[in-house]
Amino acid sequence: MIGRIGKRLIQALAGLTVLTAPAALAQQAPEVGVVDGTDREMYCAFLPEGAQFVFDDRSTWQFVYITDMSKDGHGYMMLDGVEREIWLTRKFYRSDFEMRHYAVDDTPYEIKVFMVPGETGLESTDYTGAIWVTNGEVATAVAFHGDCGV
Repeated sequence: MIGRIGKRLIQALAGLTVLTAPAALAQQAPEVGVVDGTDREMYCAFLPEGAQFVFDDRSTWQFVYITDMSKDGHGYMMLDGVEREIWLTRKFYRSDFEMRHYAVDDTPYEIKVFMVPGETGLESTDYTGAIWVTNGEVATAVAFHGDCGV
């Protein structure tokens, strides 16, 4: 379970635009949108913080991050208004969190997904966390909640 400090860190970082160099002032922060999850075989599906998921209401199937059940290491995000396939480049596990790094072909986007496990069911695990998207020298962070599993 994530502690108070971890929760505060996620809340503080989510929604922030981070400038990492003076040259970044001329760049625009990446915009993270939602991907339509209907008619997809998803393994992980993360909603924006505060969004509600209702299985029988397809209009709520709007996710900031999904992974493909049939393609290990592949996921999808809406970045600057374009749905992008993202590729897992590395991951790091501890008992209390997981960090995944993704790249997007032929773009400067770099994505880090910080996942904190919650309740675990028979075939799924709930997660909360934050996603950082960098586009060159500028980054955006988005808090999420959702699950991975079948």
